[in-house]
Amino acid sequence: MFPIRRSWTALLAMAVSTIAAFGAETAPPPFTYTDINTVVPGHPELRYSDLLRQLVPDLRLNETIATGTAPSQPIPHVMGKPFVAHFDATVSFASFETRTIQSEGASRLLILTAVGLRTTPDEPMLLLAFSDDATPKLLDVMDVSMGETVTIGQPLRIGAQDQAIVTTSDYTADGQIQSADTLLFMRNGKFDAVGGFFRFDTVLCGFERTQTLDVTTQKPHAAGPYDDIEVTINDIGRPTKDGCTQPVDLSPYSDQYSALYQWNAATGFFDGDSSEIDTLKDLNDTRQ
Repeated sequence: MFPIRRSWTALLAMAVSTIAAFGAETAPPPFTYTDINTVVPGHPELRYSDLLRQLVPDLRLNETIATGTAPSQPIPHVMGKPFVAHFDATVSFASFETRTIQSEGASRLLILTAVGLRTTPDEPMLLLAFSDDATPKLLDVMDVSMGETVTIGQPLRIGAQDQAIVTTSDYTADGQIQSADTLLFMRNGKFDAVGGFFRFDTVLCGFERTQTLDVTTQKPHAAGPYDDIEVTINDIGRPTKDGCTQPVDLSPYSDQYSALYQWNAATGFFDGDSSEIDTLKDLNDTRQ
């Protein structure tokens, strides 16, 4: 009912290492609402619980938590088919983040919310999109959880009438932070992806590796609604003074890997030459 148009299997072939460090537009700081009864900005007659009730019609409130029956329709996962969100019979909502982005010239209200206490990465983290008109309507929803914590970045303009955002899932294990990020925009009222990425930050004995992502836009190669999007991954390794007694014997380095994504009107997707980024993927696979 709420399909994403491309699977993560295809997207991961396009790019590999990222952090939410976009060259984004000036925007207000993230808003984290801890009260489900917060009034929706610009809609004094509505609370966020009213919006969530479009997904869970029997949502019941107490002071800080709303509970109700799990959605009956399949909720797709950001990884694409055949993955879907899995819920207990009863779901609950408490804290969440919001963003407002532009899509095809229209304002869209986004809500990122955990489902329940979310004690494992397998539990859903939902991203919902609503129209931002007089009566907001639920347009799309997906599960964007791929890690222990999930965050949403600030809007990035990708065209005269469109903005994109990134969701980032982090998972920490054995001195390494593994992140799975998706650069999302909306088209025809539905979520779609520019690209999907992995990044790895690693702490070794006396040495650390960090990988960050810069995203910039430039004049499109052909007339169309979206700019060309350039992704540059900064891969940095440096010694650290962490008191380690047997530091690894590695030299500092600083490298960049880039990919250019361009809108293909014939296919309705962003195409990207990810050969440089694929090189970094192969390198990450062989590193200690």
